[in-house]
Amino acid sequence: MQNPTRHALNQFIDRYYHALDQFRAQDSLYATPTPQAAQARLNALKARSRLLSAINLLGVSEIRGQAKHFDLAGTLAATVDTQRHERQPAGKTWRPAQYHCQQTNFDAAFSYDTLDAWWSESQTPAGFEDRARQALERRILLDRIMIGFHGLQRAPNSNRASHPLLEDVNIGWLQQIREQAPQHWIEGARIGESERFRSLHRLVRYALKQRLAPAWRDDPGLVVLVGADLLPDAVCDANPQAEGDDLVLHKQRLGGLQAATAAFFPGDSILITRLDNLSLYFNHHASRYHYHEEPSLNRVEFYHSSHDAYVVENLAACVLIDAVEIVD
Repeated sequence: MQNPTRHALNQFIDRYYHALDQFRAQDSLYATPTPQAAQARLNALKARSRLLSAINLLGVSEIRGQAKHFDLAGTLAATVDTQRHERQPAGKTWRPAQYHCQQTNFDAAFSYDTLDAWWSESQTPAGFEDRARQALERRILLDRIMIGFHGLQRAPNSNRASHPLLEDVNIGWLQQIREQAPQHWIEGARIGESERFRSLHRLVRYALKQRLAPAWRDDPGLVVLVGADLLPDAVCDANPQAEGDDLVLHKQRLGGLQAATAAFFPGDSILITRLDNLSLYFNHHASRYHYHEEPSLNRVEFYHSSHDAYVVENLAACVLIDAVEIVD
């Protein structure tokens, strides 16, 4: 590693682990952030993502528990004859989803040659830091979104070769609906002139009327996330300012709802919900960071672990449709 690169790397390490209750030991650094620092680090990550900004990122003190971050389950308005009955305030009447925060590792190694190339490209400590943060944090952000939409289970030892979409790292939002609310899951739907549903609009309207709880059917916050394989029939043009982002809200509505696409959302699926019905919980006592230089391998290593859970706050306020097929 070149000396200018070394200086830039040391400055980056100081800033990256700042306020994380760090402990240094020669070529290694360990950090166990406080709950406030862990939340602040995730909030900084959230600011880089339109999708994560629309959902909830919530630190919790329990490894296991029930969903807790959604608003009231249904309507409030009521009448009562108080001469005969007491008034009964409405509360959380739905069956809360269960969550389990489980360890996920976000570990990366960068060779000296790569670090030298970053310095050569940037030529300033600030530019080097931007490049390093982009390499680390952007990938962590995208991985979390990928797990949310594709996670099926948590294997003791995940395998990227057999599960390239991180299906075996954690249980994501869509799988939680399949497992905990099958009545809000439609598996298989064909779209075509001779089929039950002649258009995606009709499929979405059916799902709204038949599978969504009545109190949520006309909620103004509902959106319909549409898989990319269904886009030609679903939406025409997007908001040009949102192009290339991990969440794109489209001008055209689908089934009366705001249509949207999200990074890594399954191509043949549809999800109807409010975006703030999706949450990522993390145990705020369990975040761990470690940096280590490995001269024998000519590289530096970043280790980060977090105990995460993907949560659908109100399972009555969503509908998932899988395996949608458009028939010509």
